[in-house]
Amino acid sequence: SSDVCSSDLASVVCKGADLSEMGSLQFGYYLGPDGHANVGGHLQHIQWQSDYRYNDYSGKWALGYVHFSGDGQFKYINPTYGTPSYRLLVGSIQAHRPIALLPHLNMGLDMVTNLNCGMASSEKMGFGFSVDVGQLNKVGDWTYGYTYASVGRFAVIAPYANADWVSWGTALQKDASGYRGHQIRLAVQLKKHLIATNRFYFVEGIEDAKAQNRYRLDLTYAF
Repeated sequence: SSDVCSSDLASVVCKGADLSEMGSLQFGYYLGPDGHANVGGHLQHIQWQSDYRYNDYSGKWALGYVHFSGDGQFKYINPTYGTPSYRLLVGSIQAHRPIALLPHLNMGLDMVTNLNCGMASSEKMGFGFSVDVGQLNKVGDWTYGYTYASVGRFAVIAPYANADWVSWGTALQKDASGYRGHQIRLAVQLKKHLIATNRFYFVEGIEDAKAQNRYRLDLTYAF
């Protein structure tokens, strides 16, 4: 999957079952802080993942369900998110198709929807589409990538969602939802074990006028 809907929750239980060529079933239970200090967030998830091949395309697909709730200690959650209870349906597909001019072309689509009632479609839906070209095998190799994402206000659990795209929020908790925008990636193999990834973000709010442009440099060294 892409980086639009990943979680910062600390895993305490995570189990999986490998069903050979049919795919794999993953399920787990997580505990997370309530935005400050108390561990009051409870998340359960289950996901089915499998490989596929169709004509010249190959890749992976996944379908999952996430349930999140907060107990009595869950007091720092931003009240704009309503009751701290989310039921999310998540789907993902990745595709690889070699073509003459682009032998290493990879595409991905992630979608999420909040199954809770009482909210507009624009608030409970989210998706991300990505394209990557190239492969890093030796020094001097480059890869190029692009992602468009639109994440509704209630499409993800904002205090725990991926905060690479925006730095909205407070010192107590981040506010990583309610945005749409673009990410451009350029990665280069500097040395045998060293990769530099440049990320450019151009983001705006869906329901308000806030906007944010960011640059991020990741240096990855493999031992």
